[in-house]
Amino acid sequence: MEGQMTYVHYTREYEDKQRPQFKRRVAFIAHMLLPGYFSTTIIEWMLALMGTSREEFFSRPFFIKWLSFPVIPPVGSDGEPVWVDFYLIPVLATDFMPKVRDGIAYQWCEAVALHAIAEAERDGVELWIGWGAGTKNATKHGADFLEHHPHLRSSDSVYTTHGDSGTVSLATAALGQAAVPNGLCGAIIGANGAIGDALARFVPQQFQPRKWVLVGRSDKPGENDRRVRLDVLRQQVETWLAMCGQQVNVLVHQDKSTACLEHNTQLVVVATTAGDMELLPNEVQPGALVVDLTTPSACSPNRDWSCRTVITAGCGQFTDLSVLPYGFGKIGDQPVTNVGAAVLEAGGDRVIWGCTAETIVNAVFGHREHIAGPKVDVMADVPRTIQGLRVLRIQPQPPVSCGRMLRWEDLRGPGATPRTYTSFLSVNGVHAQA
Repeated sequence: MEGQMTYVHYTREYEDKQRPQFKRRVAFIAHMLLPGYFSTTIIEWMLALMGTSREEFFSRPFFIKWLSFPVIPPVGSDGEPVWVDFYLIPVLATDFMPKVRDGIAYQWCEAVALHAIAEAERDGVELWIGWGAGTKNATKHGADFLEHHPHLRSSDSVYTTHGDSGTVSLATAALGQAAVPNGLCGAIIGANGAIGDALARFVPQQFQPRKWVLVGRSDKPGENDRRVRLDVLRQQVETWLAMCGQQVNVLVHQDKSTACLEHNTQLVVVATTAGDMELLPNEVQPGALVVDLTTPSACSPNRDWSCRTVITAGCGQFTDLSVLPYGFGKIGDQPVTNVGAAVLEAGGDRVIWGCTAETIVNAVFGHREHIAGPKVDVMADVPRTIQGLRVLRIQPQPPVSCGRMLRWEDLRGPGATPRTYTSFLSVNGVHAQA
């Protein structure tokens, strides 16, 4: 039956010895990205070790436990050790996304989650489920999964999240490391999406731009739904900033090809998808910093970005080896320290997706609720996630620009001081307990 899944697992010796000792567990669920991504390379490497391949998937749908590893919080942090299982539906994004529309992708996602829940119940452990990449689309950011399984809402052992607060938090931290100055003109492309909506609210409160442009897709002929949504968001952002005592000129625009040039934006945050929303170099003024959060990238590295700096952001790097004592586990006898979260192998060791990082934070610090639906709570969830990332010493991924590894110092102006997690939490009295 189409959509039915079979569980495939490659055994890891260290997992068999240690995993049962952990009373909290993360099940993070995603799919493959695109050919050429480093994560795709090592997923296919693992499939080969298992004697199968992604080409076989549609004849006998299955999922794998791709990565399996512990996260140990620092002593005195009030966190608990967590075992992380990273589950993969071995389907490329180009094949997964069409299956979102007909509901088959939801069935795939549901099968993985129900397996993880059954296993956690068998072992008597608490479970935090996280949704990644297109599984958010397939489950409507987890809302459909809860609707199909309403008893989970009152569960005292299973919790879920779409993880978008992790991406928002790490993207904001990347801007802080780049020492983006106050008073510039900025734009958020994809402002009507879940992550774009949250960044539209949170970034100007942290960096105080002079002008902030909310860019979304144009409406179809005879419709104005998208424009209305942008206008509502603009009003909400203005209200939010007024509460913080800030005056920012907030504008809306529905043509990304002219928005940044028309408003002379020096900072462009891209939180959309490729395709019709691909950002082209000639749509951004020279000297601009472009922060790309999209997968696949909306800023193709195959184009000439001369005189403009494009960096990949939205993922996090474990900077304390004791927090990630075994890396991301093993595939065969080979330790895995880089899962290609920054797209390329050169993207840095111990880098994990932002949505995975938030799921880990929730589990380590016992945040027991369901976070679902295409909205991010910037008043509570983002500060709480930032606090958890700070305690676990997860920093924004190293900056990668069109395949080149940069240093944060390369992006900063003379005398610029980077912002830290602590400074984010202190802005206008924003505090949150992990």
